[in-house]
Amino acid sequence: MINIDMINFVNEAFKKYVLQRAARYFDGDLKLQFDGSAYVITFKNGTPVDVKITGADVPADLFINATDEQWKKMLSVSPPPFYNSLFIGSMYHGFKISSGVKALQYKYLLDELLRQLRAFYNNDGFVEVDPLPVKPNVRTEPVIGRYIYIVVDGIEYRVYYEEAGQGIPFLLQHTAGANNQEYRFMMNDPELTKDFRFIAHDLPYHGKSLPPENYPWWNNEYKLTLDFLLKFYDAFINALQLHRPAYMGCSMGGHLAADLAYYCPEKFRATVGIGAALATASEVTDDKANKMAENLKWRHDNPQVSNMEIATTNEAVVALKPYATQNTQREVGWDYGNAYPGIYAGDCYYYSFDHNLTGKAQDIDTTKCALYLLTGTYDPGTPPYTTQALADQVKGSKLTFMEGVGHYAMLEAYPTFKKYFMPIAEEIKTLK
Repeated sequence: MINIDMINFVNEAFKKYVLQRAARYFDGDLKLQFDGSAYVITFKNGTPVDVKITGADVPADLFINATDEQWKKMLSVSPPPFYNSLFIGSMYHGFKISSGVKALQYKYLLDELLRQLRAFYNNDGFVEVDPLPVKPNVRTEPVIGRYIYIVVDGIEYRVYYEEAGQGIPFLLQHTAGANNQEYRFMMNDPELTKDFRFIAHDLPYHGKSLPPENYPWWNNEYKLTLDFLLKFYDAFINALQLHRPAYMGCSMGGHLAADLAYYCPEKFRATVGIGAALATASEVTDDKANKMAENLKWRHDNPQVSNMEIATTNEAVVALKPYATQNTQREVGWDYGNAYPGIYAGDCYYYSFDHNLTGKAQDIDTTKCALYLLTGTYDPGTPPYTTQALADQVKGSKLTFMEGVGHYAMLEAYPTFKKYFMPIAEEIKTLK
């Protein structure tokens, strides 16, 4: 068992509001299992009341069961890829975590406990230092927000978008369940806005784009499809009267970069996919798709579980320092926590299996629409090998792996992302 002063850790860690909030109302035992033994923390109404060492086979309401070697990797200052998140680590590295509704309700507690334990174990940031006061610096951003009305399949949508800069129009697509705030660093970067007119929109049902006014949306399951996305972009580009804009999207937007290059290359001079893949699911049959859809709804649209589960899931898949800061990491969770129930799960329909270019990607013509691919080495949503499979299929595509970056590169680690994006931006300037 790794030597940790667990009693001292629990006493100090749960003085912090972030853990008090994460544990609120929890009654039961939380077990951290190591080789041959375990620490068990007993909670009463969200407060830890006992810490003891027990055998490894003791049952618990919540648990993390890992070997000492796996714990050492999880607790290192800079964990190896996919050891920085419990849920992702359990998928890729085989250690066990609790499941069921209670585990979803308290996923934030488990992930936050790991963060705090990592800081305590390494004596690195566990004791928080008050920030220096900031001098007043009143300023405005060069970002302008507008609304435009567009029609898709006979339904009118009031779509919010922001723009900044001048020059080549460049559409920016947010991730599943999120909104255009993810691109705020790019929108305020004068080195880029001097040559590009960035346009970052909120898809219908996201951010400031409300559901349609004359359609009973509450009576219909929200499910994002490739068909809708293609029609939406056609209508949006026509409404703004854009001539062959460039496009960039992340996560589901990354998948869409390849779909746009395949289905409508005449509309775009270039598409950039952050975290793009040939397909998310290795095989999609009707039966498997139905089961996946039900699992997505159970996990991400469950009336027994708050949006904190979705926020935690996405906040946990970013890189750690020095690539991401605590503020940018938690901003990802903030963005995801703002979604209306069911929107993230509905977006995952497109991301998980409606996007599938298997048998088609080889027909993408990069002389008509250039395709650039950027994937972080810490991206568990689209691990590097999945993007590589797409690049291998598309002749002329250009793939770059971003060292140390997770799933939301343009938000979590903008300085690093920009370093990789700038050569792409220079090439896009030469395209017509």
